[in-house]
Amino acid sequence: VVCIAFGILRKRSEYLDRNISLKRMLHAKKFVGQGLKRLSHLSRSTASGRDDEIFFEESAKVLDQYLSNKLNLSPQGLTQDLVERELEGRGVQAETIQKIREHYEICNQVRFAKISVGNSARELTKKRLKEIINELERK
Repeated sequence: VVCIAFGILRKRSEYLDRNISLKRMLHAKKFVGQGLKRLSHLSRSTASGRDDEIFFEESAKVLDQYLSNKLNLSPQGLTQDLVERELEGRGVQAETIQKIREHYEICNQVRFAKISVGNSARELTKKRLKEIINELERK
């Protein structure tokens, strides 16, 4: 039984090594878990302007990485319009796409407009990111 189980796992691993897009899609949530841990660590730091920039930059990166893996797109060429088109093509609800758009807008405002926000905004952003990921995983 152990030998059969080992053989099945080896065949699955070989299949995933040949099918990189499927492997990226299956492991997208695992990688996002690591990013959420980094966000939790960053959200506990003091709420200075530079810390806000770092937190929201990391938040945008986590969502970018998740979407690029889930949609099998290059992370370097990832734009908001491309993500929205891909999600619409896959039948994702407009409400979820709107949440993604809002998440990017908030991250960009803090990163580039140098807006200082408090810990409550960080927690809300982290919560919104988890909701987006859970909704996309259900799809």
